[in-house]
Amino acid sequence: MLHSKKRHIFIAILLLGAIGCASQEPRLYYEGTMLRTPPPKSGEKKALISQLPQELAGRRVYQIKSGKRRLIFGGRRKAFSKLSLTELRALWFARDDEHIGAELDMKLLTSPRESLPVTVWVSLEGSMTVELGQWKHSKVPKSSTEIERRWGVGPLRAKRDAKWSKRALRSINLALSALSSKELKLIKGIPFLRKQSGSASNQAALYVQEGNCDAFIHVYNLAIKSERYTFAGEAHSALPATVLPVLHEIGHALHNYPGRALQCTYLKKVKRYNELVDRYNAGRGDRKADQAKLSRLDREIKKIKPKMDRWRERGPVLSAYARVKGASKGPTPYGESSLQESFAESFALFRVDPKALKRVFPKVYTWFRKGGHLKAIK
Repeated sequence: MLHSKKRHIFIAILLLGAIGCASQEPRLYYEGTMLRTPPPKSGEKKALISQLPQELAGRRVYQIKSGKRRLIFGGRRKAFSKLSLTELRALWFARDDEHIGAELDMKLLTSPRESLPVTVWVSLEGSMTVELGQWKHSKVPKSSTEIERRWGVGPLRAKRDAKWSKRALRSINLALSALSSKELKLIKGIPFLRKQSGSASNQAALYVQEGNCDAFIHVYNLAIKSERYTFAGEAHSALPATVLPVLHEIGHALHNYPGRALQCTYLKKVKRYNELVDRYNAGRGDRKADQAKLSRLDREIKKIKPKMDRWRERGPVLSAYARVKGASKGPTPYGESSLQESFAESFALFRVDPKALKRVFPKVYTWFRKGGHLKAIK
C-alpha cells in the first residue's frame, strides 16, 4: 500500500541540480530529475488510483495523448484509471508543492530492463499535465573520427580511465547535430575529452579555458550514467540525457568565445613584442623600425588588456543575454546559481527542448531563435 512519503515508491533519488525550494517565490522552471526507481510491483497501479485523488484534491490533472490534451481529474472528472502505471508514478513524484511551476522529465522503469520517458508540467496554480513518450532511435557513429569529420569539430580524445563508448559517441553526435552551422564553426578546434570524473562528484561535463587560450570540453562518466535515470528533449521523441550537459558546456564555449578570441590576440601580440625586444637588444634588424613597432604593440597591448580582463567575467554575449533575461531566475535551479550557468542552461534547452525554454523564458527563446547570441559574438 502507498503512503504519502516518496520513499515507498522511489527507492532513491539522484539529482543533476538542486530541486526548487518550496519557500521560493513560485516561478516556471525546468527540472531534469534523475530518478532511480524499482520495477513496478503487483497492486501498485490500484494503490495509486486509490490515493492520488486524495493527494491531488483541488487540482486539475490532464493527459496529453496523440497530441491532444484531455482532463483526467478535476471537478466531476475522476478518470485516473485511464492512465498507465508510468503516468501515475510520474504524477505521484510531481505532486509535492516544491514542484509548483516545474517541467519534470523522468525516465521510469516499466520492467527490470525497460523504461519509458514521461514529462509532467505543473502550472503556477498547481494543475498538472502528463505526457508519456517514446525513445527516438538514432544511428551510432562507428568511431570518434567519423564524428570529427562529419561536424568539423574535435578532436575527440580520451584519458586512460575512460573511453568513447557507443553510448557516448551516439550522445555527442546527437548534441552536435542540434547545432547550427555557425555554432559549429565557433567551437571548431576545441577538443572533447572523455574523463572518468571531474573535481566534483556531481559534474557531468565541464568547459575548461586555460591561460594560453586553449579550451577543452570534458565529458565525464556521470554524463553517460545519467542516461539510466532521465532523458533530454521532448517526451514524444526522447533523446539520451547526455545530450543536455554536452550542449550546456558548448553554451559556455559560445559565450566565452569573444573573450577567448581577445585573449588569443593579446597573447600573440605579447609574444611578438617579446620577440622584437630580444631582437632589438641583440642589435639585429632595423632598430628604428623595431622601436616604432614596439611602441605600437605596447599601445595595442595596453588597450586590449582591460577589455580582456572585463570579458573574462562578462563578455558581450552574457551582457546581451542579461538584458533580455532581466531579473528572471532560471531556467533551471542550477541556472539560478550565476549568469553564466543561466545562459548555458538556456542555450542547451533551446537546442534540445525549445518548447521548455519558451515556457520558462519566452523572451530568451525569441532572442536565441533570432540569433541574438551569434550577433553578440560578432
